[in-house]
Amino acid sequence: MTYEDLFVFFYPVLYILGTLLSMIPAYIAFKRNKNFWVWWLGTTSVFVILLFAFIQTQAISKIIYLLAIDGARRFLEVAGDGECITYQIMEGGKDC
Repeated sequence: MTYEDLFVFFYPVLYILGTLLSMIPAYIAFKRNKNFWVWWLGTTSVFVILLFAFIQTQAISKIIYLLAIDGARRFLEVAGDGECITYQIMEGGKDC
């Protein structure tokens, strides 16, 4: 089982979040007297197309890994004794 298999369950969540996040530029356009629905559909379609391309090239799981998992590991290294914590994570919780 690869880490790609773990992220396949999060793809629908990413589409939903992208649809909701695309409301931000649509709201800004609405405040500037532009059509909300045109901007919302436009930004949503761009997000969906890019997300689909990332998934097809298998780049999205690497991006999620870099942002979430690797970021948490680096935070733990900075927060405490970095070598000890990294060793515990990599070795399944064994003592240093």
